[in-house]
Amino acid sequence: MTSVPIVGAGAFSPVSIISLTIPGLATTERLAVGWQASVTNQYSYNVGVGRYLTFASQPQYTAAGASSFWVTPAAMENVTPDRHHGLVAGSTSITAGDFISYDGDWCLNLCIYARATGQGGSDSLIIDGNGWMTVHRF
Repeated sequence: MTSVPIVGAGAFSPVSIISLTIPGLATTERLAVGWQASVTNQYSYNVGVGRYLTFASQPQYTAAGASSFWVTPAAMENVTPDRHHGLVAGSTSITAGDFISYDGDWCLNLCIYARATGQGGSDSLIIDGNGWMTVHRF
């Protein structure tokens, strides 16, 4: 089980909850990627849960940089107290060369962040241990 800090509306504190290494990825390859994670809001207020994918030269990398690239735009949805367990899921199809500039081992990282108005204390969103990511190469 992993936790993600709940930060205020203007802040950003992502955690890579799933990292999958793709060995020998060629820039010409296309990938079909799917993912799912379950998040638990144990509080009495709504929590905005965001997610995005990165390609990186190392696992667990959450930011874009010299050797890391955002694959999907950040998307967010509310996990309300009555929903309690929220499903964060998605899929995409990409051409590796649109994001990476050389062939090699690359990691896809599913990153989650949590925001709530007026937060910035020690509250955390719980990521249940039943998440997954699949990658099909073609």
